[in-house]
Amino acid sequence: MIFVTVASPNDLQWLKLADARRLGIDAALLPPMGVQHNVPPAQPSATQTPPPRPPRAGNVTLEQAAQGFLADYFGRWSEPNPAAMAYVQGLYADRVDFYGGATPRQTILDLKRKFIERWPQRRYSVRPESVKINCNEGEAACSISGLVDWDCRSPTRGARSVGLAKFAIRVAFDRPERPQVVAESGSVLSRSTQ
Repeated sequence: MIFVTVASPNDLQWLKLADARRLGIDAALLPPMGVQHNVPPAQPSATQTPPPRPPRAGNVTLEQAAQGFLADYFGRWSEPNPAAMAYVQGLYADRVDFYGGATPRQTILDLKRKFIERWPQRRYSVRPESVKINCNEGEAACSISGLVDWDCRSPTRGARSVGLAKFAIRVAFDRPERPQVVAESGSVLSRSTQ
């Protein structure tokens, strides 16, 4: 949703095959009408982790790479626990400015693992109109901020938490194989626990 809604009101953001692949969307070019062609069905990938994708393939701008990263970030964190943890394994730099303190990657991974064990069902929805992206081409990095709604559940505990949070992420795109989070922070704006 973020990808197609980032265009200004007078523009249109088309999803090209290269963009779909970069965002992890199974897509295929269909043959012209009347031409027979066998297209293999898409394979389910709930527990599979796609290989790392280059953040700036083709003619993608740094801001477009940041938009794609944001869609990937919350979408992948909403997946089942094994896939979510596989995604974050290579996501963070060795040390991250994590909620105001320099934090080693392993500490962040431990915190993420504890969180998903507590809340095994997660759904995050970014409010597209709230997203702000500020990129620095010289540093090959972008700061991304906005608002995200969450709905987290634990069926075994019979618990549910819903709310709205402010997020801020700084992403370095200097590694050709995968962007890395170098800073992450945020704050809860509203919360309801059941």
